[in-house]
This record gives sequence, structure tokens and C-alpha cells, in this order.
Amino acid sequence: MSTPSDPDRPGDGDGPYLRRRVNDPVDWYSWGRGTLETARREDVPIFLSIGYATSHWCHAMAEESFRDDGVAELLNEAFVPVVVDRDRRPDLDLVYQAICRVATGDAGWPLSAWLTPAGKPFYVGTYFPPEHEDWAPGFTALLELIAEKWHSEPVREALETRAEEWAGYAAEALSTIPDTASTADDRVDRIADLAVRTADTEHGGWGTGAKFPEAARIELLCAADGEGRRSVATRTLDAMADGALHDHLGGGFFRSCADREWTEPVCEKTLPVNAAIARAFLVGYRSVGDPCYADAVRGTVDFLDRELSTSEGGYRAGIGESSRVPPTRTVDGGAGDGGGIEEVPGAYYGWTVEEAESVLQDTEAAALVCDRFGIDGDAGEPRAPRIAASIDELASAHSLEPEEVEERLDRARRTLRAARAERPAPRRDDRLFVGWNGFAVRTLAEGAEVLSDDDLSRRATETLRSVRDRVWDGERLVGRYVDDDGVHADAYLDDYAFVAAGALACVRTTGDDEYGQFAEDVGRGLVETFHDDGRLSFVPRGHDHCLLTDPQPTGDRILPSSVAVSIEVLATLERLTDDDVFEGVAGRVLETYSPRIDADLLQHHTLALVGRRARADSEKII
Repeated sequence: MSTPSDPDRPGDGDGPYLRRRVNDPVDWYSWGRGTLETARREDVPIFLSIGYATSHWCHAMAEESFRDDGVAELLNEAFVPVVVDRDRRPDLDLVYQAICRVATGDAGWPLSAWLTPAGKPFYVGTYFPPEHEDWAPGFTALLELIAEKWHSEPVREALETRAEEWAGYAAEALSTIPDTASTADDRVDRIADLAVRTADTEHGGWGTGAKFPEAARIELLCAADGEGRRSVATRTLDAMADGALHDHLGGGFFRSCADREWTEPVCEKTLPVNAAIARAFLVGYRSVGDPCYADAVRGTVDFLDRELSTSEGGYRAGIGESSRVPPTRTVDGGAGDGGGIEEVPGAYYGWTVEEAESVLQDTEAAALVCDRFGIDGDAGEPRAPRIAASIDELASAHSLEPEEVEERLDRARRTLRAARAERPAPRRDDRLFVGWNGFAVRTLAEGAEVLSDDDLSRRATETLRSVRDRVWDGERLVGRYVDDDGVHADAYLDDYAFVAAGALACVRTTGDDEYGQFAEDVGRGLVETFHDDGRLSFVPRGHDHCLLTDPQPTGDRILPSSVAVSIEVLATLERLTDDDVFEGVAGRVLETYSPRIDADLLQHHTLALVGRRARADSEKII
């Protein structure tokens, strides 16, 4: 049994995901020099699993494979098994996800990677089923094959050659600066035009498969000139607001949708996703003035306050996707004998016609709700609510006045939400992550400014003070997250960048110099901890994190690039303060990383916008 004092083993104090792994029969190691040395000494490959607390598939693979005694015996004897919490070690996740994305064309969680004792991967993937499926090999058979081939000299030589090549993928994606000619003047326009060309004009968003809330892309399209560009952004915002990505009963948004039409949500509800989406709707509201977008912002903030806020201030990490099936439903969706121990993705959020009728005790009200939210009787399959019919369409179909439709729907929504709260709930990750709260502060403060809402300003400043009081020691952020046991893990670049950006947003909203001083202090810590010769490392300089490369991530994900936000923060502090530590840093860092924009336009929305603003500011000075 591992203990928190053993640096090479995960312990009970390492967060909810690793806490669950402590009781696996797998003899898990933590990532570190000692673990790599163990693999080298025993001459066995490393199996690396990266997961996180609110992921259904991370827990599914654990239940199916990591808690199986036979699998555990194979992992313990033929490998050094390493488990990592994605949110605790985002640097490791950046590196191995970059490799997985290039090697397989896909990435995600759980990340599964087989490595040489030097930490270089030769086989990567995500979730593997216990037995062979058409789309993936079985996990047990794969372990047996790799264990056998590792000790075959010709095969091992080929695996090590591949590992060297794949390690280069990480350096190329995260550390290398392309040697490309600068075309800075039209980068925002070129990204906007490409985003318009690749947009799904029928359903909103981008692509013909799974849909993600591309918040940074929406911001760029709203900032770029042109009605056609804004219309693509607003079409996507409308799809997000009306589709099943939006929790129409409880407020807030889910992580993504698995289909093109936005009807099949991946039902994780996390702080970063909701802070980013709320900010995207703010940008849309500022651009076109649609009051529905303001409503989406306020509804999302209400969800955060109701479901994720803590009594000490700040917001919890998120709510998982899976839960036990309600007692009124079978695993297959029909009425009957649910309520067992099996956890099913989205079980908490879906509704059948029969369930709506049973809860509402009113056939007409249930019919109105089912028509509104697209809940149909197709084999009793539970449906996550979406907007399937407008108020006017419902008024016509049900021979009611629009006002009466809205009143009945409001009553029914409250009743359904109360009934849903009685179902077995998904797991919640109660940790307070510093950077995610910093980004939420920025969203709240900007919302206060755009919507002229003093309550949002109060929420922003209360959250910022909570973060400052818990993790700022006067010179640095002392950890990445807070739980009941204290402050944990290293703070990374995104923690500093998002907290400083949130503090600057509070200055703009309140005019209070207290927050400006805090922003200046955090910005100084950012420069001293992460900057070196025009580059920003994601990890603190001088720390040994046992990485294949020094990650410098400039691409946007659900949250904007921490490098881009850092440049924005440092440029602002250079203008507002007399501190020499900021002089010229933002400009040098921007110059360093700008060539990456041209190499991959649709990953660098925020960096391109920051560059355009920097040029505009310099032209004003001239």
C-alpha cells in the first residue's frame, strides 16, 4: 500500500483520481526519476496511464482492466506501471497527448502509452477495451504482445527507433519554432477566412463529426471585420445555446457533443468549459447584442454558483459524466429496474417520455415539454433536452398563447430539475484549481463590465481574493490546486497567466488598485519563474519534471493558450507600471512564437489576436 510520503507512489493525498487508483491491484508508480531508474534497472517498458477525475472512460478502463487481478499481475511483472492525474501534471499530458495526436491522429483520455525506460513512447492510444473490438485491440492481448516483443532483439530495436522518432514529435509540436516568413499583418483575417470556409453552415460549429465549443475561434470571428464572419460565430453560439450541449434544466454547458447535430452531449460539466463558453457568449453579446447570449452567460454563472461554488469562495473543478441509472429506468433506457451499481454516461441528464409524464403528472404539460426539448418515444431511449421547437411553434401546435407556453415550460422545468436532483448524482471533483478559477474571475469581471452587472463584479472579486488568500505567499503561487488537506502540486504557466488576467479584469471593472497590485505581483512572478530569453516555458524553470521536451504551448484548447494570455498580461503590465521587469518582455515573446501561427492557423486564434492588439497599441504610440 502506498503512502503520501513515498515520492514514487501515488497516495491518498494526491486527489480523487489517484486516490481511487491506490486500491487497484496494479502496483502503480508515480512519474519521476526514481520510476524511470526502476524501469532501466529492471529492463522493462513503462506503461503510462493519464486520466482525470470526471472522465467516464478513465473510470471505465480502470474498472474493466486495472482492477482485474490477471491484468494487474501482467502489468506488475512485465512493466513499470505509472498513473498520472492529468490535472495535477498538465505538463506530462501536454507532451504525450502531442505525440498521440501526431502518431494516431487522435488524442484524449485515458491516455495509454508504452514507453522505453527513458520515457520515450513506442505505442500510444487512449481507451482500450478489455477484449478485442473492431476499433481497438484488447488491452490484455496488447500487454502480452508488447511484453513478449520487448525481449525480442530485432523488434525491440525497431521499437526504440520508433520511440526516438516519436519523442521528436513532442519537441516539434511544443518546443520548436518554425522557420517561416512573417505575415503578421493579415493573420487574423486568414484565420477568420479559414474558419468560415471550414464551418458547418447547416448545424453550426466545425466539422461533420463530434462538436466542441471553440471559444477562442468564436472570439476571433467576432473581432474580425465582416458580417459573414460574425454570422458563422453567431450560428455556432445559437447551436450551442439550443443544442444538448446546454443543460436546459440545470444551466451550464457540457464538455462537447458526440455528433454533428449537437444532440448527444458528453455530460461532463467542468469549471474551465463553462468559464470559456460563458466568455464566448459575452463576446457574442458585445458583438451583436442578442439578449439570448446575455441570458446564457447569467444562466451559466448561476449554475457555477449553485453547483460548483465553495463556502470559502472560489469554484470546484467539475462534475463527472457518469452516474448510476435512476431506479425508474433500466440500463437500456426503458422503465423498470434501474438503480443498480452500474454507472452509465449521461444517465443523470436524460429523459424519456414516460419519465416526464410520471414526474409532471400532467399529460398536456408533458407533451409540451417533450415537444420543446426533443424528448421522443423512440424505444424509450433517454434524451438530453435540447430546443427542438420554438415558443411560437409550440403555441400554434398546442393552441396556446406564447406567454402561456413560456409560463408552463418554466413551471415544468423547475419540477423536472427538482426530480432530477433526486437521481443518483455523478461524482464531483471538489478541488479548487488556481488557473481555472483565475479564468473564471476574468469571465465574471468582463461580464460585469459588458452586462453592467454589479453582482458579477462582486463574484469576480470574491473569487480572486479567495485564490489570493489561499495560494499566494507574496512572491509566488504555492500550488496548483486546493482541497480540504491544503495546497498541492506545482503551479504552472497557465495558473500565473489566468490569475493575472483575472486580476487585471477586476481592475478594469472596479478601478481598485488592490487588484492591480496583485496582477503586477503575479506578473512579476510569471516572468521570474517561466521566462528566459524571449521564451515562456510551461513548467517552472529549474524544476526537474522529467520531460522529453520543454513544453511551450501556444495553441488554444478549451481555454486559450497560456503563452498568448501571458503575452497579453505582460504587455498590459508594461503599459500600466514602471517595473523594469516587464520592459520589452511581451514583445520579445510575441516575436518568438508568431511563426507558429502561420504553421497552424486554426490552433492559434488567441496568439493572432494578441499580436494584432500589440501592433495596434504600438501604432498608437507612434
